Amino acid sequence: MNKPAFIVLALLLMVMSLGAGAAAQDAAASRFTLAVIPDTQRYAAWNPDVFASQTQWIADNAAERNVVFTVHLGDITENDNVVEEWEAVSDVMAILENAGLQYSTVPGNHDIISEVPDNERDLSAELYPVYFPASRFENNPTFGGFTENGFNNYFIFEGAGQEFLVLGLDYVPSDETLAWAQGVLDAHATLPVILVAHSILTSTCELGDETCTDGAVFTSTGERLWEDFIRANAQIFLTINGHSWPPERMTLQNDAGNDVHLMLTNYQAEFFGGNGHMRLLEFDLVNSTISATTFSPWVMAKPENRRGPSDVVEKTDDRNQFVIDINFAERFAGFTELVVAQGDNGGDTMTDPALIEGTVAYWRFDGENTPEGEPIPAEGVVVTDVSGNGNDLVRVDLPNASP
Repeated sequence: MNKPAFIVLALLLMVMSLGAGAAAQDAAASRFTLAVIPDTQRYAAWNPDVFASQTQWIADNAAERNVVFTVHLGDITENDNVVEEWEAVSDVMAILENAGLQYSTVPGNHDIISEVPDNERDLSAELYPVYFPASRFENNPTFGGFTENGFNNYFIFEGAGQEFLVLGLDYVPSDETLAWAQGVLDAHATLPVILVAHSILTSTCELGDETCTDGAVFTSTGERLWEDFIRANAQIFLTINGHSWPPERMTLQNDAGNDVHLMLTNYQAEFFGGNGHMRLLEFDLVNSTISATTFSPWVMAKPENRRGPSDVVEKTDDRNQFVIDINFAERFAGFTELVVAQGDNGGDTMTDPALIEGTVAYWRFDGENTPEGEPIPAEGVVVTDVSGNGNDLVRVDLPNASP
């Protein structure tokens, strides 16, 4: 190949490389991860180190995986009146705090002494509000607020440039609590909401019965939450709960005709009280997906020659590994405009560079016209100029050029 042809080709390859790098950067900026820790009651009673392996993994991998928030689904302890368990789980959750990471908790039935509506309990006897009070969180940037009794809360985190509200409700939320929750949503009417509670979905399937599918049904609390609260609030697009097993999910339409994705995640009935399994939900705001993976940091840390048949690093069945298709812009359109971060600056929102005033040409290298491993076409458009100025990128062989 002679020198002029080489220069043109090198320039083309350089531009394509830069474009691909920018596209990859933008794609990464549109993704974030929500970590989900289900019922840890067995670990609290038997081996808090299993629980600690989960929060330590989050702390160690938060930057690489862009874990922006963690939710605990309740039943933090096995015995609600055993101080030693509360001390242990408090120390485990402090691993996240010491790493500067944000999280929320909700009480499960094992975390409360009296399973009556949250506004009827004797607070002097309850330990959950003692170990996870509002004062523990109020200096965090994501802190929103708590009910006066300490059993319900909300937080606001930012993922990929978009703000989300996490609403945490008690195991037996009172009418007073639901009125409070409605007030929270009304005061933040433009924020998409993830509802976390200990009990929403349960399953009609038996653990281990692979022939049983579509077993998701509401618990009594879940039915009440759906009828009295969730279905009327278009902001709520996702619910997550523990308490029951096996894992389930279903999608329902709310009163506005929008999909609401409901998810049950819990492993306490399995080997070693769950064997450290937890879930990651990766949100991709550009590609319109929520990808779920389920894995165990506890098993990952075990030498392979010490793992038994029940020591599974990652659960890959349909209950535990799946993708939810959700067009975030369309789903949120009724109450807000989707905002997506661009590049490595999480504070910048995405404006299409092709529309910026003064742009002469803008090419997107999506691989459609230049498949990986294939030669660049000798004729025709290689990459279209999406600025509308007609400066399409093409391959031109100069006269007298030779290989």
